[in-house]
Amino acid sequence: MPRASGHASASRYLTQGRGEGGFTLLELLVSLVLIGIILTFATLSIGDGGRGDQIAQEARRLAALLELVGDEAILDGRQYGLQLNETGYRFLVRSRGSWGLAEDDLLRPRELPADLALALAIEGRHVDLPTKYPRKEIKPQLLLLSSGERTAFELRVGQAQGGTALWRVWGGPVGRLELAPQEGRL
Repeated sequence: MPRASGHASASRYLTQGRGEGGFTLLELLVSLVLIGIILTFATLSIGDGGRGDQIAQEARRLAALLELVGDEAILDGRQYGLQLNETGYRFLVRSRGSWGLAEDDLLRPRELPADLALALAIEGRHVDLPTKYPRKEIKPQLLLLSSGERTAFELRVGQAQGGTALWRVWGGPVGRLELAPQEGRL
């Protein structure tokens, strides 16, 4: 009998002491690991505030519109152009010996979201883009001809103020356009 009461008092001591002593080391470690995992997912979901996705979307839109206009130039037998400034672009069409704005709603002038900008290279040479479109001169920097040819170019879409998210759209005189993310800055 004394043995049974000794065993009972020992188990009572263990269960009473555990409730009063706080958390075990294992419980604390598990809690810290869970907090770390939650913070990691929160940081990954915030990332660059969605700016990288926005840049990718703008680059894809521009590439798709350039492909569309190139195909339309061939089908319509018309000459198209693209005029750019630092923060936007507009499609032009040649009619009666001069350039004018394309009237199709799909080809309307577009402005990039705030803090995004464009950079242009034609045939491997950097082109300084104006901050605004020239008032008097409507002249494209890129040509999309009815023969299927176009100006060889490289357009980069990225953050205007030193961000590293950057997408590149480029194409030679003929063929399909290329689109890819790129390391670096505008």
